Amino acid sequence: LTILVLIMLVMAAFEQSFFKLSNFSNILLAISLYGIMACGMLFVVLVGGMDLSVGSMAALAASLMSMSAQAGGYTTGSFFTGVLIAIAACIAVGIIHGILVTYFSIPAFVVTLATKYLIYGFVLLVTSGRYVQIIGKGIIQQIGNGRLFGVIPMPVMIFLVYAVICTFILSKTVFGRRLYATGGNPVASELVGIKTKGTVFVSYIICSISAGIGGIILASQNMIAGPTTASGYEGGVLTAMVVGGL
Repeated sequence: LTILVLIMLVMAAFEQSFFKLSNFSNILLAISLYGIMACGMLFVVLVGGMDLSVGSMAALAASLMSMSAQAGGYTTGSFFTGVLIAIAACIAVGIIHGILVTYFSIPAFVVTLATKYLIYGFVLLVTSGRYVQIIGKGIIQQIGNGRLFGVIPMPVMIFLVYAVICTFILSKTVFGRRLYATGGNPVASELVGIKTKGTVFVSYIICSISAGIGGIILASQNMIAGPTTASGYEGGVLTAMVVGGL
């Protein structure tokens, strides 16, 4: 925190607009997608795992949502249908991760690294290697580019709400306590009656949903999605978690 404050003071000395609300808003906007994905990744890391496929899942969600919106004429209904399809696809990936990691005891690093490239290949296949453009305005554009009260970017607002929900789950619910217990000592957790495999299984699904939400917002921001959407995001998410003290 001390280093962060020093960096901010140095930046403020060179740029007078550094402490303006608009600048902080832009910084939050830039990190909001990483923040949403990091919230989901936290559940997996707490049980001793990791997910290297969050970037590819974001690309999957972004592409499926964009294709659905395009097929439906960019209506509100087609957008919500695309969101449901995208989230369902990400949940399916999370279920696969959970099964392979918990019931087949395959290391999470191996599983998620493999599915990362498989998902990118699938996105490349369904999009025919092309980018899907989103045309029109309305809720599709507002999700990624709108501003609440004309000030707070919608992605930032979504990130803050999502972070509060995840914090509540981890600190105030039985499932949150089980996550910490499973990650701290899985053998002891089993002995006291915690279904550790089920806990790990659900954590991967939550991580996948978070990646899907990030991908949908990213597509709305850029108004385009394709095979390389969110490429490399997993590195930024992992880095954010390490810097955050995990």
